[in-house]
Amino acid sequence: QTIVLSQVAEPDINALFNKFSHNYAGKVRMSQTHAGSICSVIPKISQVFQRFPCSNVAEISDARFRFFMEKVMPELGNPLMDHILIFVPSYFDYVRLRNHFRKEEMQFAQICEYTTTANVSRARSNFFHGRRRILLYTERYHFHFRPLIRAAKHFVFYGLPQYPQFYPELLAAADMSSDSSCMALFCPLDALRLERVVGTVRAQRILHAEKSVHMFA
Repeated sequence: QTIVLSQVAEPDINALFNKFSHNYAGKVRMSQTHAGSICSVIPKISQVFQRFPCSNVAEISDARFRFFMEKVMPELGNPLMDHILIFVPSYFDYVRLRNHFRKEEMQFAQICEYTTTANVSRARSNFFHGRRRILLYTERYHFHFRPLIRAAKHFVFYGLPQYPQFYPELLAAADMSSDSSCMALFCPLDALRLERVVGTVRAQRILHAEKSVHMFA
């Protein structure tokens, strides 16, 4: 017998279950409906969920990067925007963005699970005092340390977090200025993560809507 337990549902776990869990008596998968961690967001901040097209899991990384560079980066390049926190769930996507920012000679700070304590302190200080406009930040670092990243005004979720509670945790430290904002990128293949963040009912509506931009406040 095979028993698969997970705090959250993910496509790779579902694929493992469907492909290798065979039993003559059948199999059972338990799931649940979600209210959505977005309900726990305390600051009054405009939250935009932006859908990008992708239907092939092998192309999702390239599609996300291409959409980010074409649609999001021009907005982030506005010199009037500062204290921008970019949350990246995947370390591989983090490395890709970091290398691109370096190639373009952008001034940014970075924190990942491999960043030393001294460099983390330096990055947070530079970001807080505005010496670096952008902070690249990985989900795995947040999973282990849960710091409160202060002074962030604009949040960009390069991908939705695997653990939905991270979404309101990051926004809890938002600098509540009049122009604060939050943007989250997703595609149809992110349906499970979207469901945990916005809720089961909202996720179904968003995924099947004709428009690709959805706003919450």
